[in-house]
Amino acid sequence: MTKCVGRAMLAIAICVALLYIYHLECPSTQLSRLEHVTVTEKAEEIVRDTKLHCPRDILNLAQEGMCLSRVRRSASKIRTCLIETESFTWKEYHLFSCDISDCTKNVKQIRTAVQLIVEAERQRKYTEDINEIEVILIRLREDNQTAFPPFWDSVDLNKRSS
Repeated sequence: MTKCVGRAMLAIAICVALLYIYHLECPSTQLSRLEHVTVTEKAEEIVRDTKLHCPRDILNLAQEGMCLSRVRRSASKIRTCLIETESFTWKEYHLFSCDISDCTKNVKQIRTAVQLIVEAERQRKYTEDINEIEVILIRLREDNQTAFPPFWDSVDLNKRSS
């Protein structure tokens, strides 16, 4: 009797796990994750704002923006297919799942590429600031030395020894 109860509990646990996995991997759940990545993270706005702050990389940012638009179009096509299809085979289900996963991965890559462009621009500006400060300090030192020469420069050691 206890073996039957144990097997029944195991079967129930497996069913719950499979339903949970199905729910996590079903196209509608994945599409909502994709929507979260593209809309909530505001990837498009990040690209647009970065274009304003990083004019040197406008070509790369335009390419990333184009890639993002392609991903959004792909997501829209997948959503259309899901709306039009009343039921689909496991093969179609798997294809939808793979397509959505690819879209999500692409959005993350785009976001990473844009963040790298932003960091490169920041580093360039920091380097520029450091160089400007170094030039100012060097000029101040040079001006300071000509205005107030060090004590030892004014002392003639030859006169002292005589």
